[in-house]
Amino acid sequence: ARGAVEAAKITVEAARITMMTRRSTQDEVRREGEARVRRRQEATKELSGWKHRLETASRRTEELTERRAETEEELGEAMLVPEEIAAKRDELVEAIEAQRPSRLSAEFSLHVNEVVLAIQNATSGVSYQPKTTFAPIAPMPWAVN
Repeated sequence: ARGAVEAAKITVEAARITMMTRRSTQDEVRREGEARVRRRQEATKELSGWKHRLETASRRTEELTERRAETEEELGEAMLVPEEIAAKRDELVEAIEAQRPSRLSAEFSLHVNEVVLAIQNATSGVSYQPKTTFAPIAPMPWAVN
C-alpha cells in the first residue's frame, strides 16, 4: 500500500510539474500575444499619424502655392510703386519750376473741413447741409492717358 501511495505521490507531483510547465508556457504565450497586440496598435497609431502628416502636408503645400501666387502678384504691384512715385515727383518738380499754383484750392480744403465736422456732429440729431463748394479738380496729366 505504501508503494501505491508513493506511486500516486509521484504521479501527482509529475502532473503538478506538467501543469505548472504548461501554465508557464500559457502565460508566456499570453504575454507574447499581448505584446504583439500592443505593437500592432502602436504601428496602427504611427501609420495613422503618418497619414495625417501626409494629408496635412498636402494641404499646406496647396496653401503655400496659393500664398506664393498672391505674393508674386503683390510683388508685381509693389514693383510699380517706384514708377508711380517717380511720376508724382516729376509732376511736383515741374509744378515748382513752372510756379503753378496748388492743384487743391483753399475752397476744396474748406469744403473737406466742413464735411468732416458735419460727420463728427452727425450723432447730435441735427441735420446739416454743407454750405461750401469748390471747382472740379482737373486730372493729372499722367492719369489722362
